[in-house]
Amino acid sequence: MLEDASQTLIALTPLYGFSSDSDELVVNPIFTLKRYEPSIVFPLNHDDVILKHIQLHEPDYVLFQRPFIRLQEHRQDIAAPLAMPEVDFGLLFAFLSSMFYFPATNLFRLLRLFKNERLIAGDTFVISKTQAEGRVLCQTSFGKRCSENDIDYTLLQLSSGSYTLNSADIPFFTVLSNALLPQL
Repeated sequence: MLEDASQTLIALTPLYGFSSDSDELVVNPIFTLKRYEPSIVFPLNHDDVILKHIQLHEPDYVLFQRPFIRLQEHRQDIAAPLAMPEVDFGLLFAFLSSMFYFPATNLFRLLRLFKNERLIAGDTFVISKTQAEGRVLCQTSFGKRCSENDIDYTLLQLSSGSYTLNSADIPFFTVLSNALLPQL
């Protein structure tokens, strides 16, 4: 998901108790679900918060999310504030919320409306990518809870039920999303 050189930021959300008939589901141009395996996580520092989180609580799937708007037009607006200590974090958080957090919250709402099954989503983490000395460096920049359901990681292994989204469900989910998203 970060292979595109113009992609500066991406968000990911671990999903627990999630199943599908496909290893990868493209929900729309913004959201892609991938069956978790360690190789899908970016080259992160060994002490990065999302890497530690995933190692402690291995998800079944990971939701990858591209920015809601193209970063190409806003590259200077984002890259500079992330690197500068005097950034207005309130303004940056509002910008990131509109790009990542609000769309993720709406997606989780739509998935719950689509199927009456238990959807267990972890926190959504925004990963930033920079180029240094010819290599790509990724790190967690921000994290926020986008799912409206709380998650108790200590009881995660004991929780029953799962959410199933199969590839044949995607066209129907798209119709529902297009109809309900303006209301959300």
